[in-house]
Amino acid sequence: MEKEIIVKEIVKALELFSDKFVMKCRRWAVSFGRKCRKWEANFGPKCKKWATNSERKCKKWATNFGPKCRKWEASSGLKLVRWKAN
Repeated sequence: MEKEIIVKEIVKALELFSDKFVMKCRRWAVSFGRKCRKWEANFGPKCKKWATNSERKCKKWATNFGPKCRKWEASSGLKLVRWKAN
């Protein structure tokens, strides 16, 4: 009985952590995108070549981060499901 309560508490904590992390991850990606575009808009006129390169790097990084974020969400969800099952 006591073991069952502890397991339920751990599962609840894991679910809460997973939800919070996913929200933070999405919020961070959105705010980073805004800052990046704002910064490029301000800096662009001063140095177009450099801005173009940084924009490419920023887009490439954002593109790579998206799938990693989703992959992490998916794998943490699977781990949670497996852990619950055991």
